[in-house]
Amino acid sequence: LVHDYRMGEAIAKPGFQNVRRTLLEEPLDDFFFDQSYRHALGASRPKADGQARAQVVNLDVRRKIADLPLAGMPHLGSGITWERGGSRVMATPNLRRGAVSVIDMKDWSVVREIETAGPGFFMRSHEKTPYAWVDAMMSPGRDTLQVIDKRTLETVARLRPEPGRTLA
Repeated sequence: LVHDYRMGEAIAKPGFQNVRRTLLEEPLDDFFFDQSYRHALGASRPKADGQARAQVVNLDVRRKIADLPLAGMPHLGSGITWERGGSRVMATPNLRRGAVSVIDMKDWSVVREIETAGPGFFMRSHEKTPYAWVDAMMSPGRDTLQVIDKRTLETVARLRPEPGRTLA
């Protein structure tokens, strides 16, 4: 085994900005980092029960600090954040469920599950707009783009500019 960490090679050296490993209960393969880059939200592949797992890892203390109760398979890498009611929230589409999960980033609780036209891949917004857009491209409703009001967390429009074509 050449260049294998199990042989003592590539082990992190103490000091600033060196590689560090944080052991977790299970591997994570989809990530979202908060604005400070102190927290990584990570999701794992679905287990035998069909549910993916999601957790919050504090990178300063190098341990899991919260489990995220997100059913299906959240696509954290497409998540977005914004200020809402004096708190920062994060929203993520779901690859297996027709829902967007909105999470309070202070206590890592789910604020709301917003029903969508079907499982989606992308979610986008901009800090200067009160709206977020989410697709349903992983479903029969793949030709529908949903517009969500970030203040009320309600769907305000469903767009189908080219019925039958994938919209993302």
